[in-house]
Amino acid sequence: MLKVLRNLLQHLLSRIKTFADGDLDSEFPEHQAEDEIAFMNDEARQMAENLSLIINDINKIMASMANGDFTVNTEIEDKYVGKFVELLQSVRNMNRKMNATLKGVEESAGQVTAGSENLAQSAQDLAEGATEQAGAIEELQATITTITE
Repeated sequence: MLKVLRNLLQHLLSRIKTFADGDLDSEFPEHQAEDEIAFMNDEARQMAENLSLIINDINKIMASMANGDFTVNTEIEDKYVGKFVELLQSVRNMNRKMNATLKGVEESAGQVTAGSENLAQSAQDLAEGATEQAGAIEELQATITTITE
């Protein structure tokens, strides 16, 4: 019995080390008894599942934002507990600031468009005025020529 228990603890320790190294997907050792080892094993398994959910959720949110969708939000808010609340809040703040920045760029682009349209209209008006003045000068020149003759 002691050898079985030692073997189980070694497997659990080994799996917890891989878990600490970022392996959230490998299976945890099976233990049928209802004791402290089973409790630790179940808690570690639940931690891995929750971390995997949070990482996948953050990945989905960031991918959506990278594709220009800033309306995206988490679907598992209840999983964000402890320090993970700060992570979710940081992602939301980044989302808001990016959204505000893009709205500012859009407003600036609108102002530039309006300004360039005004400039184009002014250039058109100036060209028409120059054409009218050229016509007036031709008429004046013709009048002077007539008077001179």
